[in-house]
Amino acid sequence: MKNKIQKMTSLRNVNSIDIINYIKSVSGRNDKIKTLKLALETNNNFLAATKCCYDSYFVYGIKSLDSIPEFKSSKLGTTPFALERFCNRFLIERLTPLGSCDAKMKNEMSKELDRLAEYDQEVVKLILKRDFACGINVSSINKAMPGLIFKYPVMLCEKFNEKNLKKIEYPAYAQLKLDGMRANIFLETGMPVKVRSRNGKVIETHGRFDRVIKSQYPRGSFVLDGELLVMKENNRKEYEPRKIGNGICNKAIRGTISKEDAARLVFVVWDVIPYNEWKKADYDIPYKTRFSWIKKTTTESLLNGYDEIRMVKTLEVNSFDEANRFYNKCINKGEEGIILKNMNSPWNNKRSKDQLKFKVENSADLQIAEVIEGTGKYEGMLGSFQCVSKDGIVEVGVGTGLSDEQRELFFTPKMIGKIVEVKYNEVITNAFDESKKSLFLPVFIEIREDKTVANTFKELK
Repeated sequence: MKNKIQKMTSLRNVNSIDIINYIKSVSGRNDKIKTLKLALETNNNFLAATKCCYDSYFVYGIKSLDSIPEFKSSKLGTTPFALERFCNRFLIERLTPLGSCDAKMKNEMSKELDRLAEYDQEVVKLILKRDFACGINVSSINKAMPGLIFKYPVMLCEKFNEKNLKKIEYPAYAQLKLDGMRANIFLETGMPVKVRSRNGKVIETHGRFDRVIKSQYPRGSFVLDGELLVMKENNRKEYEPRKIGNGICNKAIRGTISKEDAARLVFVVWDVIPYNEWKKADYDIPYKTRFSWIKKTTTESLLNGYDEIRMVKTLEVNSFDEANRFYNKCINKGEEGIILKNMNSPWNNKRSKDQLKFKVENSADLQIAEVIEGTGKYEGMLGSFQCVSKDGIVEVGVGTGLSDEQRELFFTPKMIGKIVEVKYNEVITNAFDESKKSLFLPVFIEIREDKTVANTFKELK
């Protein structure tokens, strides 16, 4: 099979599972992308399957074929493009708008699966797992075929420094920096309410926000931007610490959150963007106008007894000194920091100098490159992660901050490639290689299930 494909200029007549297995066997990144490009350009079945597997915007409400009623398999499939038809007409057009798969839809799915050859049914299993397990990801797919996978837009903050501070115009908004999980709530006309992470993964909330969105928010299609937090069980005004709260939110991303825990979720909102403008990743209406809408709508819903969605604590400041006083006040109360925002800023898909992040300590999202066994007490367990930045400039070992339970749980090669959040004091020169950078006093915070891309060195400077 390998030699056969190497001589081909088209993979039109090769089934998708063979293509996936071949891509898995290709070792070099460039060679893997070349093979991927050829497959995407010449095989419609593989193209549709790849989009359905890796585009997190498509939601199926099912993670395994185990719950599907009994189905059989055709040895040949009904048409040469049976898998393409299943992906586009059933997964995308039928399941995605619903965001769920009830008993009726499972029966329909069983009938659709009957049309597929056994090798295509194997591809469907991988699609539902959202991973072909052949060494490709969204980045490599979009490199092979630019724009194939929707790049989820998100507006991020720049770090506070003297240069960036000159971009702030007063009066400005100073907002409490929250210590939860970044998320969006979607209301699209004629579709169920959806909650997604910052990279587009669907967050299971068991309908936690449906009631307030449908009852209190204006009709139309829009996206709320904010942060998910978890209320303490016996105090609705206080939130769980980050490790506990984000642990529960990670369960929501995996779809394993209980209804009891989902009932403790709170969405703290700070922005709103019309759905079509959000998809275009650009919206010029000033933040002051957008925030005024947030304030009015959220205040009304709170007055009517809905507290699932709350407004971020905000102070209008007329100078840096006022912003700094608010920052110190927040820090003294044990908060993480503040965000300083220009009132006239647009919303766009970038790290914006219109909003600056003030924090006591820095944090970095790095990719795990190596899992290193511990010594002594930690022999046979995780000793540390060797972590790298996206551009490979920052390399650092991270072993502080891990519990014994985590050292056992994370001691597996499966951790390689995951994103880990690391708290640190400052960026320093790497002691072993002066051409590289490292982090001073790195401390493990958590595995970021909601992220797939590490920070670059430039983002940490």
